[in-house]
Amino acid sequence: MSNDELLHLAHARSTLTDEAKIVLDAEMRSRNLSIDDIKNHARFVKKSEWRETRRRRSLKLFGTRITEKSGSEILVAFFWIAATISVILLAYFALPAHYRLPADWQEAAGYTMFSTVFLAAWFFSYWGRRLGFWISLLISSTAHALILHAWIVHVGTDMIWRRRADAKGAVFLGLILFFIVYGCGTLLRRKLYRERSGAESVNAVS
Repeated sequence: MSNDELLHLAHARSTLTDEAKIVLDAEMRSRNLSIDDIKNHARFVKKSEWRETRRRRSLKLFGTRITEKSGSEILVAFFWIAATISVILLAYFALPAHYRLPADWQEAAGYTMFSTVFLAAWFFSYWGRRLGFWISLLISSTAHALILHAWIVHVGTDMIWRRRADAKGAVFLGLILFFIVYGCGTLLRRKLYRERSGAESVNAVS
C-alpha cells in the first residue's frame, strides 16, 4: 500500500480488527507516519471531495458547462464591467449636447448598456468566441432598448431611476431577453444540424 492508502486506512481505524490494528501500527512506525499525518491526510481528502462536489454541481447551459467563478474571476469581471461603462460614459458626455440622445432614449440606452456590458464581460470566457453569442447580444440589446423606450414613454422619463424595483426590473429584462434569444438560436442550430445530418445519412445510403 502507498502512504496515502495507509493513512486512509488509519483514518478508518475503528473499523479494523485488533490484529489489523497491531499490523497497521507497526507499519505506521516503520514509515515514520504519525497521528498528525493522519489528520493532515483527512483534511486533504475532505477538501478534495468538496472541490469535486463543486465541479459536479457546475451548471451546463446551452451546451456549455458554466462553473462557479472564483473570487479573483469575479473581481476581474466587475473591473471590466466598470471600466467599459466608464469609457462609454466618458465618450458619450464628451460629445456636444446636440449629438446626444433625447432624454427618453438616453435612459433606455443607459439600462441597455449596463445589461449588455454585464453579459459581455461575465460570459465572455464561455461564449466569447462564438459568433452566435454576439449576434444574440445585438438582437437582445436592440429589443431591450426598444421595450424600455416604450416603457419610459408610458411612465414618463426619469421615473424608472426613482423607483429601485423598476430599475432592477429594467436591467434584469435585458438578461432575460438575451437568454431567450441565445437559447432559441442554440435550439434552432441544433435542429438544423440534425436535419442536415439526417439528410446526409439518407444520401449516403442512397
